[in-house]
Amino acid sequence: MATNDAREDVDEPADIEGESITRGNAPDEGGSDKNSFWNVINIHRPIASFWFNYVFLLAAAVPALLMYSWLLPSVILPFPDAFGYQALVVNFFGLFFSIMDVATGPACERYVAQYGEINPQKALKYIQFFIWFQMFTGAVQVTVVAVFCFTTVVNTSLNYAMWFFLTYSLTQFPGMLGAFNSTLKGYQRFDKANVVDLVQTIVFETVTQLVAILIGRWAGAQNPALGELYGATIGYIIGKYIDDFIAMLLAAKFLSKVLEPYGIRLRDAVVPAFGRDVAKESLVYGTKLLGSTVISAATEYVTLLMMVSWLPNYVFITGLVMLARDIAGIVGTKYNYSALISESYNNGKKALAKYSITQYWNSWWFLGFFLAVQITILIPPVFEKLGGNFEYTAVIIPIYILPRLLVTPAVMGADVCQAVNKPEYRTWGIVSEKVTKMLTVFLFLSPWGFRNVFGETSLLTLYILHDIPAYIVITFVEFGLVHKRCVPVKINLWQTLGAGSLASLPLVPVDYLIVWVLDTAWVQTGGSLGVAIAIITGSLVLLFAAFPVAVFFFYAFLGGMDSRGLEHYGNAVSLTGPSKPFVKLFYRAARLGFRFSPVKDRFRTPWEDADKEAAELNAMRYMSSQQTHKNAEY
Repeated sequence: MATNDAREDVDEPADIEGESITRGNAPDEGGSDKNSFWNVINIHRPIASFWFNYVFLLAAAVPALLMYSWLLPSVILPFPDAFGYQALVVNFFGLFFSIMDVATGPACERYVAQYGEINPQKALKYIQFFIWFQMFTGAVQVTVVAVFCFTTVVNTSLNYAMWFFLTYSLTQFPGMLGAFNSTLKGYQRFDKANVVDLVQTIVFETVTQLVAILIGRWAGAQNPALGELYGATIGYIIGKYIDDFIAMLLAAKFLSKVLEPYGIRLRDAVVPAFGRDVAKESLVYGTKLLGSTVISAATEYVTLLMMVSWLPNYVFITGLVMLARDIAGIVGTKYNYSALISESYNNGKKALAKYSITQYWNSWWFLGFFLAVQITILIPPVFEKLGGNFEYTAVIIPIYILPRLLVTPAVMGADVCQAVNKPEYRTWGIVSEKVTKMLTVFLFLSPWGFRNVFGETSLLTLYILHDIPAYIVITFVEFGLVHKRCVPVKINLWQTLGAGSLASLPLVPVDYLIVWVLDTAWVQTGGSLGVAIAIITGSLVLLFAAFPVAVFFFYAFLGGMDSRGLEHYGNAVSLTGPSKPFVKLFYRAARLGFRFSPVKDRFRTPWEDADKEAAELNAMRYMSSQQTHKNAEY
């Protein structure tokens, strides 16, 4: 079997103690060509998918922080209530929209992941069904909401929010704007999917939100009966929708190139040619998953009513917490392993699926804990100085970090349940989570609960922490069912929690030094915005460019990365596009840490069986591509 050295431009030898870096790879499909290596099945692709857009994140870090800590809350949208109204609207119709979608989106991703590289023509049918089903049901949803608003809502105490509801309902049509990007992820072409996600989030969504909010505020100011807050809320909802159309066009362009080698044109994905069997299979899978979606939306609605009743000024509090949640949500960053798990498990490669799940856990905590430490220490001082009406977010963020850190395993559990074709396990997880959450909402927030013990001043903290037990419960239920009935879930405790935690701690003194510099400069300059921005910019460069070097070194030094894991990172380097200089630097730091580690491979995750099955999958893919080329010749 020929080898594929994916790191042709890494100067030093990549081998670790004589091991080849290409174990588990496919037959030769182009040597060291990075595009062919995207077609090699193994965990280097999920790794590369995360790091591909790292340089863009680095470039956007300063504008994004200033956007959310100063420009948006202090200048563009200085109304916490607007965030609260948007959350109210989303939760109000969540149940109805979930039922109408029948979870066909996850079904499409699951089957594309299974068949995309092995039987691309079959995968195409699931894409077609998803697009047409979503367009049809989307039109129905918009119509039903309009009728409901003009016949019912207009006569209730929620009549002030009627136009919020109508505006938000438009997001359900055509309903398939994310189909092409989801297909890219199903084919595990994360290099392209990441560009779409990044450009949509940082460029398109930011621009459309700012423009729409400003137009909404202007229109509201022209009509005193409505006001700026009303117009800003409408603009905020519209701005989060318009960018989806632009992102769809970009994803379509990328997808057309991905499908081309399979003899598939992009228009083939739009022309309905699917059969009843595909529709039935998608709907049956979606229906199994629908239980969890409906239960989630229904209980969230009940929980919403409980909170509105028990929390004074609910909309304002929710607005403050939403901004903190968006900032703290960065700790939920994770690699995209779901497609690889689906492809391996549903093609009978359980050892590779098991190995992928273990690596999923390792990457989650390693990244999440590092970001949690940095956000907890560095971000609150920025909000204290620049946050305006959202200054109190500085108090909320450190409290909110733990819930955001614990929500990621629940999301991972959902990914795994769907990937192993057991969406009903997700339903059981949701049931356990929502029952727990409703109980904790009562205990934490009701007049008969903990607020009586800790006092009314603790109400905001109790609101932020009330869902931690629910996240823990759903994680144990989802992974417990997968472990018992599908594939063993083995968490390498030292690689995940031990080394994953200790690797970030040496940076804590540096973080506090940065905070001291910012506080001192702020006082000495009388609150100079320019000086604060300069210090924040320098700090973020350290955070994203220099700090990961130290974290990777200590993580490998402490045994968090074994020799095969280090090889996978090395294999991913050439696939990281414009981020390659940074990722190469991080990889070399890890390699150096591994070289001097006194515990190298002592806490290893067994990889031999996974590599064997990866090679078998690559052989299947190679044979499929050869057959496609042969058919094209005829």
